[in-house]
Amino acid sequence: MTTQLEEIAGIGARSKREIRAEYEAQVQILHLQLSKIQKREGRAKTATIVLLVAMVVALIGMWHTRDLYLAALPAMGAAVAMRDFIGTRRRCGALARRVADYERGLERLSEGWQQTEATGLEFAREGHRYQFDLNVVGERSLFTLLGTTRSE
Repeated sequence: MTTQLEEIAGIGARSKREIRAEYEAQVQILHLQLSKIQKREGRAKTATIVLLVAMVVALIGMWHTRDLYLAALPAMGAAVAMRDFIGTRRRCGALARRVADYERGLERLSEGWQQTEATGLEFAREGHRYQFDLNVVGERSLFTLLGTTRSE
């Protein structure tokens, strides 16, 4: 039976199993998207390198004829490929962070968040009266719990 606060917050409506299944499905979807973007990132990187090499070869080959404007085609192609590479790299990083967020959520559902390395002990003050009594820092502390949150 759920409490009134849980009903207001909508907490009691879904089970842990349902949330876990949703998170696992989302992780799979994100991994698929991530692999597609990583492939595209690799192609954009290769295209950028090939076009930059082509531009250098064109510049060297045309140096004596002074028709340097012909090297503009590979340069423009390299600029477009570089823009695509940078964009896919940015999207790849964003997706990797989302995957990590969902995986941390799965850890929290299985109580695995309590074994994280971030204990906050580096911020503990020597001689503080109640920082350990209130479980502010240390293993399974408030710091560990808040350290799992992330904002966009």
